[in-house]
Amino acid sequence: MMMFELTSNKAKQQLERSYWLVSMMAWCYNGIIIDKINESHNFILNNYNKLRLVRYKTFRTNQKKFSDRHILFFCYRQAYTLIHWKWSLHQFSLCLSHIRPRTISMASEEQSSPPDNLPLVLIHRIPAFELSFKSWLPTRFRLLDPLDPSFSSPQTQSLVSSVRLFLCLGPFPLTSDTLDCFPSVQCVIASRAGLDHFDLAACRRRGITVTNAGDAFSPDAADYAVALLIDVLRRVSAGDRFIRAGSWPAKGQYPLGSKLGGKRVGIIGLGSIGSMIAKRLEPFGCIIAYNSRRKRPNVSFPYYENVMDLATNSDALILCCALTNETHHMINKDIMTALGKEGVIVNVGRGALIDEKELVQFLVKGDIGGAGLDVYEEEPKVPRELFELDNVVLSPHRAVLTPEAIVAVQEVVIANIEAFFANKPLPSQFELE
Repeated sequence: MMMFELTSNKAKQQLERSYWLVSMMAWCYNGIIIDKINESHNFILNNYNKLRLVRYKTFRTNQKKFSDRHILFFCYRQAYTLIHWKWSLHQFSLCLSHIRPRTISMASEEQSSPPDNLPLVLIHRIPAFELSFKSWLPTRFRLLDPLDPSFSSPQTQSLVSSVRLFLCLGPFPLTSDTLDCFPSVQCVIASRAGLDHFDLAACRRRGITVTNAGDAFSPDAADYAVALLIDVLRRVSAGDRFIRAGSWPAKGQYPLGSKLGGKRVGIIGLGSIGSMIAKRLEPFGCIIAYNSRRKRPNVSFPYYENVMDLATNSDALILCCALTNETHHMINKDIMTALGKEGVIVNVGRGALIDEKELVQFLVKGDIGGAGLDVYEEEPKVPRELFELDNVVLSPHRAVLTPEAIVAVQEVVIANIEAFFANKPLPSQFELE
């Protein structure tokens, strides 16, 4: 029921035209904004005369009465500003809060349920890892989210037994027990590059196909690994702290760092990320060697079958391999001893690739040259002994994450889903051994 009638039919027509114009603009920029535009449109319709009064009292000029055109321009200028700058829905609510009567509650529009014939996608995630997946996954899929209240409805439960595709978002473990609950699942699509949180053996036994993020994270992870290596060698972060602490005038010149060019860099895991790291380091004049599960065809870099030999012949080790039972704590006391007192370790893989307690002892005692760490054994806990060491660069597990990488992952996920339902080869299928 309308609480306030529009003053004229002409005003209402102007309002309708403005609504469709702004709605079309919202759709062009971001479809999720359209719901809030609809909400504001209904609110303006129901409270038009009161808005005129608020507009008059808030923006008085010459004490004159504002026309319908003025008030429409005022209301829809807020929506245009939101769309132009891509503000969030919450900010849009705040944008109109100064004219919203707190005593009026607005009923949300009923959302129509998706058609029953859409392909089913079961979401597997932790509550904190939502990432607004509904805003970027195509509407041509029907998403079943166990964390959604509607999941327990009889209608949704009747569909669960026929789900063939699992979409795993974030680091939520995928166990054999979870797969037992969904016997019809044929494919698991992950949004991460590493799959150490999956029971891959259970997937292999069941004949389930698995995909990961493919190369979506690789360029940014490679950039970050090289940045950490340069930072440790040239003492960039440590020099920044030196100046900020006011130590330059008091203590004089800062100690010199070490040159990157000519360094022997051993890469552990010459997959997509490792290959891109090598490609970035070659122009610096670095001498590349690698260790991997197997020797890579058509790769000219020296291959070392075991990490010990690689460490003995390297000035720095960069870790970018998967975490498995075989690679857990692969960088131990013996490997660090072989790397030597001037050696540097960079880890953009997984924290448990390194025996962290041994690494801390080596760094504190000066038995190793330095470390650039983006990952840790018990994240977000980081050994406090590392905080005061100038030869250590610490990063909060952000090597692979940039806005561009997130968009790339979304595209890979969508491509994998579409390929599965179209019975086509999956773009980033993971090899189960």
